[in-house]
Amino acid sequence: MLWEGSTGETRKSIMDTLRLDEHPDYVTNHFERLGRPLGFQLETETERRGLELVTANSLWCDDGFAPKPEYLNTLKEHYWAEIQALDFRSPVSAGRVNSWAQEKTRGRIPTIVASLAEYSPLLAMNAVYFKGLWAEPFKVEQTREEEFTLQDGTKKLVPAMRQSGEFRYAELGGAQMVRLPTKAE
Repeated sequence: MLWEGSTGETRKSIMDTLRLDEHPDYVTNHFERLGRPLGFQLETETERRGLELVTANSLWCDDGFAPKPEYLNTLKEHYWAEIQALDFRSPVSAGRVNSWAQEKTRGRIPTIVASLAEYSPLLAMNAVYFKGLWAEPFKVEQTREEEFTLQDGTKKLVPAMRQSGEFRYAELGGAQMVRLPTKAE
């Protein structure tokens, strides 16, 4: 979403990092937009199968900052982004953002920011929630504690699931994908 509104060196840096191309139909340009149709497709086709996938995008704008209408239209059309304006210096603003994240992740991420005062003038957010049963469940005894870096840079040990087997795998446009079948497939 940020790439859509960037220019100059910022745009070039994002393109280089994400391996995007200026041509609008270039295949790798669609990875950042996959969440919208994927989430919609799975949400509507698999509710009855016991799977749930929710994807959501939002752009939070500090009061007084008005992005170009074309940019906002692109985010709404291609990313189904919710556009919100609020006073970043208000203590209740962080609560609104946190409520959004908590709702979109079905309560799994209750807090994403402590304050919006440090962000200026935009905050772009993506959320993904998936719930389903694997065809081959992960074995508890194969879970190992691994280091995870938190938002503030501190490291914490967290349980990381592991599984060995033969899985469909693909690399496309700089992305690596593996297919882990669910019971509903």
